Amino acid sequence: AASTTFPGETVVELIDQASTYTEVKLIVRTFDVDGKPRTSGGDPLDVRLRLDDTSMPIAINDLNDGTYELSFRVQNPGDYVVDVDIFGRPIKNSPFPVSVSSHHPPKWQLPVELHQPVKVAINGDHVLYVLDTGNERVRIVKETGEVISDLKPPCLVGGTAVGMALLSGGDMAILNWRTKSITRLGPKGDEIQSINFSEFNEPIDLAADHRGRYLIADAQKIFVFDSNMRPQFSFPTRGQTVTSVNVGLDDDILVGTTHGLLLFDGAGRFLREIPIAPEEHK
Repeated sequence: AASTTFPGETVVELIDQASTYTEVKLIVRTFDVDGKPRTSGGDPLDVRLRLDDTSMPIAINDLNDGTYELSFRVQNPGDYVVDVDIFGRPIKNSPFPVSVSSHHPPKWQLPVELHQPVKVAINGDHVLYVLDTGNERVRIVKETGEVISDLKPPCLVGGTAVGMALLSGGDMAILNWRTKSITRLGPKGDEIQSINFSEFNEPIDLAADHRGRYLIADAQKIFVFDSNMRPQFSFPTRGQTVTSVNVGLDDDILVGTTHGLLLFDGAGRFLREIPIAPEEHK
């Protein structure tokens, strides 16, 4: 059947704020000549994104319900324009201006005071865990900003906890640089297991991989412990000062340094350096 979409009634809207380096999404809502929303897809949309006289890539996703999602990502702020044509005719509010800002406004912020928050993690239920070191607690927060609870286990006393990782089953691990310790906590903050490791020099970050291994970032070295907190091996970080550690695909080890990002496999073998801001993307 021929489409009943009428370009003169069809509109495009910005879904959220438009900021640099993050995906900007718009939605095209199609209507028929009587102004009734269309409920099927397949229209021949011709979409262009431009900044001054320069065209940029923009993607179209037909949601098959009469709406079409447009998405693009740019690195420079500015007043962009999106042109949308259907059947060779511009829609009702095309050309559509999109002002892309270099500012990234928060969706919400915690209404409570944090003192030296050093780590944040999010679980599969979109619950946030904030290691609020200065207040010697882990604050657990819904994604709406509502506080669920505070955990105050002994391993946070002294305000020297620097690392936190969420583990399976709702447990978490805490790294304390002064006591050179790793502690496993239950969901209610109860201490399940703890070790002190004298070989740590300046431990600063902690991650846990899918096998349950603990990865600890030290000054110029990464330590790997098994799920029972037994040391397995360590490896140097090519002379670079470590700032963070995380888990990549297939339990690869991602190491943030003052120079950039290093990628190692799960056995600590160096794979490659990942440039943070590639020149070709400017």
